[in-house]
Amino acid sequence: IGAGLYIDDVDEKIADITSRVFLIFGILAFISSVIVIISSVKITKPIKALANAAEMLASGQSNVEVKISSNDEVGKLAINFNKMSKNIAASIQQINQKTKEAEEAANSARISQKESEEKSEYLSNSAAKMLSAMEKAAKGDLTTSLTVQNINDDIGKLFDGFNSVINNI
Repeated sequence: IGAGLYIDDVDEKIADITSRVFLIFGILAFISSVIVIISSVKITKPIKALANAAEMLASGQSNVEVKISSNDEVGKLAINFNKMSKNIAASIQQINQKTKEAEEAANSARISQKESEEKSEYLSNSAAKMLSAMEKAAKGDLTTSLTVQNINDDIGKLFDGFNSVINNI
């Protein structure tokens, strides 16, 4: 009778407010979860890209570049990673060039050594032939002569000169 509020009405309003509060908290929790998931993906994606690039670089691929356009610490790390990758690639290219040059120099040295050995053997054989012919001439054999292999080198000229001396005696 009289006072205007019934306990049933109050209980109904409390239940209505409680269910609205739970609904609001549920919606806020869902929105917060979505924000946390989106943020974690946004943070972990560039880190995973850097980790994959580092694995590729470690496996021997020297031209690895990470494309991250953020200006935060991860972006700065990506910029420095790309610089490091370029420096490694340049160093590898320099090493390969120096290796090629060293191999060419070693090959040239082998060729020069072979030529030197051949010239030394030619000179030694020619000296032995000259000494033998001079010995024969000293013993009176004026029919001895030396075969000139190349008139344009000094040994050929020496042999030709020896033959002329023997012929003029």
